[in-house]
Amino acid sequence: MKNAVLSALLVSLAAAAPHLEPRAARYEGYKVLRMETGGELERVKEMLSGFDYEEWSHDASKHIDFSLPADQAKKLKSMGVEVKELHSDLGKDIADEGRPSSYKKGKKKPKDLPDISWYDGYHFYDEHLEYLDDLSSAFPKNSEVFTAGHSYEGRGQKGIHLWGKRGRGKNTAILWHGTVHAREWITTMTVEYLAYQLIDGYKKKDPAIRAFLDAYDFYLMPVVNPDGFVYTQTQDRLWRKNRTPPAPGANTSHTCWGVDLNRNWPHEWVGPGSSNNSCSLTYRGPSPGSEPEMSGMQHFADKLAAKHGLKLFIDWHSYSQLILSPYGYSCEAIAETNEEHVDLMAATAEAIESVYGTEYVYGPTCQTIYATNGGSSDYAYDISGAEWSMAFELRDTGNYGFILPPEQILPNCEEIWAGMQVMLSKL
Repeated sequence: MKNAVLSALLVSLAAAAPHLEPRAARYEGYKVLRMETGGELERVKEMLSGFDYEEWSHDASKHIDFSLPADQAKKLKSMGVEVKELHSDLGKDIADEGRPSSYKKGKKKPKDLPDISWYDGYHFYDEHLEYLDDLSSAFPKNSEVFTAGHSYEGRGQKGIHLWGKRGRGKNTAILWHGTVHAREWITTMTVEYLAYQLIDGYKKKDPAIRAFLDAYDFYLMPVVNPDGFVYTQTQDRLWRKNRTPPAPGANTSHTCWGVDLNRNWPHEWVGPGSSNNSCSLTYRGPSPGSEPEMSGMQHFADKLAAKHGLKLFIDWHSYSQLILSPYGYSCEAIAETNEEHVDLMAATAEAIESVYGTEYVYGPTCQTIYATNGGSSDYAYDISGAEWSMAFELRDTGNYGFILPPEQILPNCEEIWAGMQVMLSKL
């Protein structure tokens, strides 16, 4: 019966017009819906192409989450399509999330860590830069703020480098980065929290944390897509890609802004896990490694790998509560250390669940969710030679999605920190 409904809808719906460069986006009355796919994701997407929708997330074998205006949602429901409503008024939920809060430092000595209240809310981009400086100031002999590369609009891709008793750059590298996709604000806070806990534990002489920093050099980058991140705070809360404009002379009625940076890595670049349509959310760009943000990350990762070796690479995303290992580009290709990755991810997921009961699913990317071409974790594993390479999809499983309430920031960070302590202890 479901297949018959899909077939009828495919015949009756026209293709959607391309999404052009938006003005300041407003989402009052928009719905976020979940639709079961019955294992036929592409047919469902073809059916939805007649609607003005934007994909949020999908599990290729189970469901797709997407947003669309209220009148379009009403039309979809009137056609007999069964959907679950995740957001009844997206604009209201964005408003309830609140504007990024101001950074309240309070009174502290230069070598004191910032107050934990930072994790009570989301923050503006410039304040994230200030926060990194304050973290480093609290750990002056064992940290530095660095710049891996620059964005299209000239913003630095900033991170914090932490080390232990052997000194700067003496150990194998661990590289974690977040906010590749601009709307995934929880990843920014998570990477910062991990840096906070590593510094705090080392200063307090926690033997386990000291062992981590004495064994590895940590490079943590909360925001690697700064232009897109700023755009989510000023124009469109749900912007995903970077902010590269259409090529000079391009027909702007058929082109859109931005490239998906996690489809632009120069490895297994072409395939069904990305798009050559510039208006697609998974647009891979005009060529492999074309984007300055991606190029900065690629060269930084390769430099670390060549000089120090890359022990662990993690690319932080949201949402869906997943831990994903290579490969994304193929469901048939099996990583040489697949079994070891699965064992490590299982132990990490168990530790995460032990804190608040939050369940994470884990496995190779393509087999677990869907194909992704030109992705970071495949590149880090195959080209940079990372011993361990993963991507996380953080809270939640769709009830809030990208608009995760501020009150969930700290619980999310706490459970991830528990998982990371177990992961690091087993490397």
